[in-house]
Amino acid sequence: LDTLLLTTSAGPVLILANATNTTLLLLSYPSEPTDPSIADPTVPSITLSDPISLGAGASFLASFPWGDGATLLALSGEVLTVVRLDGVVPTEVFSASGATPRAVEFSSNSGVDYLLAGSSLYSLGGAATLSGTTVVSAKNGVVVFTDLSIDRIGSYRLSFTPLSLDEPHSSASSLFSARAHTSSDVTVNVSIEATLLPYRADAPGVVKVVDLGGNELLSSGIPVTAVLDNPSEYNLLADKQEFSSVSARDVAHFSIGGADFVAVANNYDGSSYKVDSKVYWFTAGALRLLQVLSTSGAYSVSPFTVDTFKHAHGSVLTKETTHFLAIANHFDDDDGYMTTSSIFRWNATLLRFKEHQRIPTEGATHIQPFMLNGVRHLAISNFFDGTFHAVDSEVWRWSEKSTSFTLLQAIATHGAHHVSHVSHKGHHFLAFAQYRAEDEASLGTLSPLYLWDTDTQAFDLILSIPTSAAMHSQPFVIDARLYVAFANYRNASTGAAETFSPVYEIRCAEGAAGSFEAVVHQEIATVGATAWEHLTRGAEHFLAVALWSPDLPEESGVKLYQWVGTCLNFFTPYAATTSAGPFALEFLFANSAYYLLQAIPGEPFSLVQQFVSPSGASPPSFSTTTVDGVAAFPAPLNTSLFRADFLAPPLDTSRASGDLCRCPIPPIRIDEDLLRPICVCPVNYYCDVVFGTFWDRCPDHSSSPVGSDALSDCLCDVGYTGDPNNNTKCTPCPAGTYKGSSGNATCTLCPANTTSAAGSAVCDICFPGFTLDDTQTD
Repeated sequence: LDTLLLTTSAGPVLILANATNTTLLLLSYPSEPTDPSIADPTVPSITLSDPISLGAGASFLASFPWGDGATLLALSGEVLTVVRLDGVVPTEVFSASGATPRAVEFSSNSGVDYLLAGSSLYSLGGAATLSGTTVVSAKNGVVVFTDLSIDRIGSYRLSFTPLSLDEPHSSASSLFSARAHTSSDVTVNVSIEATLLPYRADAPGVVKVVDLGGNELLSSGIPVTAVLDNPSEYNLLADKQEFSSVSARDVAHFSIGGADFVAVANNYDGSSYKVDSKVYWFTAGALRLLQVLSTSGAYSVSPFTVDTFKHAHGSVLTKETTHFLAIANHFDDDDGYMTTSSIFRWNATLLRFKEHQRIPTEGATHIQPFMLNGVRHLAISNFFDGTFHAVDSEVWRWSEKSTSFTLLQAIATHGAHHVSHVSHKGHHFLAFAQYRAEDEASLGTLSPLYLWDTDTQAFDLILSIPTSAAMHSQPFVIDARLYVAFANYRNASTGAAETFSPVYEIRCAEGAAGSFEAVVHQEIATVGATAWEHLTRGAEHFLAVALWSPDLPEESGVKLYQWVGTCLNFFTPYAATTSAGPFALEFLFANSAYYLLQAIPGEPFSLVQQFVSPSGASPPSFSTTTVDGVAAFPAPLNTSLFRADFLAPPLDTSRASGDLCRCPIPPIRIDEDLLRPICVCPVNYYCDVVFGTFWDRCPDHSSSPVGSDALSDCLCDVGYTGDPNNNTKCTPCPAGTYKGSSGNATCTLCPANTTSAAGSAVCDICFPGFTLDDTQTD
């Protein structure tokens, strides 16, 4: 039923599983071939030992190296049997009835080995027993098991299996370390994060609470708040607050324990770079100062978390999630560009950040946290050492042993002004934005893209992408395609602020396995672009560009673009706002509203703006609680296009009136005046250029030609009158009237001695005593 080929300390072995017994055969061969007929001495004659019984039948086999040269075998059949194999000598570890999984996982954590077979958990010293209340209700989206105990100290994988509402879901599981409560039992507390999904297609406006593994949580009383957000309506940015900053270069939002915070990197006060950066608490739609951080010429601020393990009760480890802020210090009054950047660690007792580590940097401009192979890393873009821009950027890796970051790799860059990370389809990329050229005087025209090589365990250069004095890179994924937007600050040829900032698609190069190419997807006109920021609102994608041009202050501000798909796959103008000119942007969703944060350089303040309607209104919010894991919302949330995330979830209704744009002929044309794509729709549909993404069918009894882009193109059919564009429905011409062509004209009275039925194109009914003369018009 199954076979397995292994290498053991005794040599290679072949394991053959059948329903009643599993046997082992040792493969052996002499070091030199004895048969002279064998032409190739690298192919020896192989002999098999007598079968060795492993004591149980199986339909599925799995293996795992265990201990000093030993191998652990799982034989899954009528019973699950785990056997230790020392060479060819088997020793049964344990067996369990009633478990016949075809998915068996052996793993090790902190020196403790365990096995996950289907939904059952076993420690390898014998089956561990889980006791306590295993079915509980969620509160505020968190499930806490307060009295679970395990009778064996160690590290385990605990599986959470819901009572499904309407269909089966795979179980979610979490790794955790159990700490000793007494000498004989172990107590654990487990929390589950949750989200919302549509309940059923035939139950619009109803959502179900699920964990991150998609498992339904059948709990009642969970408060759920939803926001009815329509991006086409709430598309204006209103100033909400100016908050204190000092020539800010970056701003970032993060959450700790459900509270929202904003950190701002302050750069220069006009006389000194030794300027404190600040952390604000965002509450009730406003920022309140929480803490100042000692920084010098701060250029970026990046929040991140690290899962660390601490010893508790001897050798058992417990996991903690710790929050950090990384601040790139660009310049110091004493040290110049050859200074250090700071890592600050959150102290949950003091509710403050404390400096944790300093990393030597050379004119650092950005620190990008990212996860790789389950370990936290930091990519640092170094810009200038005081003499040259040809300075290496670096990648640092978290060391759990030292609880600090250590240098992993130096990466060749030239005047790197920003670095970003993206993981896509199993690949890890670092995209650098290079401002300066190799001659040290010209503006940069190429920005490098690096790819993580799993064989060399390093980032390798794969592409040099054309850019122009690039200051920022923003990767994002739409419809499983990877894009990178670069903010070009200047035209590298002329030095002018007016230039184009490109959006590239990064894709596999045709005919070259393992190779990539960067293809220009779109170029957007910008003036002094310093940063891009990607945002999703419901199902919609947006890009915002920060424009900072001291020479052209009237051009400074923010411009937003909305992604237009499915047939267009293009960004079109969405909104704009003027300001003193931001250097960096950050989106924030909190308090049932969307906000835009602007870091303003050269000013003593930065800016918070909120997306509102033209009348200044915020999107309406609705609250309810779950019943058996299901939350039902009333109209106007009763839409089949209901979309939600947990905790004040944004709902998207902009698609309620139309279908996705599937333009079959031809997909795109460009309006030369608007310089943006317009959907070319089929007969009897129109594609509104304002919303762009959707095409709508003309109202009843009206039609439109191919390529219609407005409701006004829908004209009443023959025999009908009205004006759909002015909300007047197309209605049948009354009896005794007719309309022989499409359009919004009124109906015409029938000629003398004729009449017609309602909705007629001609008057073809004669009065008594008269006959229709086909040769005449009347």
